[in-house]
Amino acid sequence: MSAAPARAPRALAPRLAAAYLCSFVAVGVWSPFVAPWLASRGLDATRIGLVLGSGAAMKLIAPWAWGWLADATGRHARLVAWTAAATALCSAWLVWAPDGALAVAVAALMFFWNAGNPQLEVVTLRHLGSAGHR
Repeated sequence: MSAAPARAPRALAPRLAAAYLCSFVAVGVWSPFVAPWLASRGLDATRIGLVLGSGAAMKLIAPWAWGWLADATGRHARLVAWTAAATALCSAWLVWAPDGALAVAVAALMFFWNAGNPQLEVVTLRHLGSAGHR
């Protein structure tokens, strides 16, 4: 029996570009509109600050934890895909979360969002190799 021929890997550059596009679009939508959206749900300034603070706290935890996992497994690209999917699920949860669970929903969303971006950079730099100036 002969082994099945290896499939040629798809070009990585267009997928990386799409990932960066989605990431920057998400930041562009999140940053200016989340606080007014929370206010439209009836939250006062203090509660909005607490909800957004729960997400900011994830910047202290997520990159370290997910970076350790990615380094331990060596699956940086797979981690980017999984965290992107989890971020999308948490975004959907955020839309339908009751007001009492908004801080947890934002924390979960940011836990995954802040995990994927550093790993995307690892994948990009490995893809570029010696052409890192590009």
